[in-house]
Amino acid sequence: MFPDWLISWPVIVIAIGVISGIKHRFSKPGAYYLIGIGTAFLADRIYPALNTYQLLFPLILLSAGLYMIFGKYNNNCGFKQVNKETYP
Repeated sequence: MFPDWLISWPVIVIAIGVISGIKHRFSKPGAYYLIGIGTAFLADRIYPALNTYQLLFPLILLSAGLYMIFGKYNNNCGFKQVNKETYP
């Protein structure tokens, strides 16, 4: 009655991503990562000829790079700002 891919771990990963995104109003990128990873593995189950495993690593690198360029990337590389009045 239901397709076999409907109850699988990629669908669970997508559901966790959607729930997390709704909870945080899609303001954090973790939800997008979970949805993307789940979708990539689910696409391989639905369309076996697509061969998404060869595309997964480049897509992860591309999305991480785009996030660093266009996202809320911290320009000070995680270092704490020092008050110049306290430390001359």
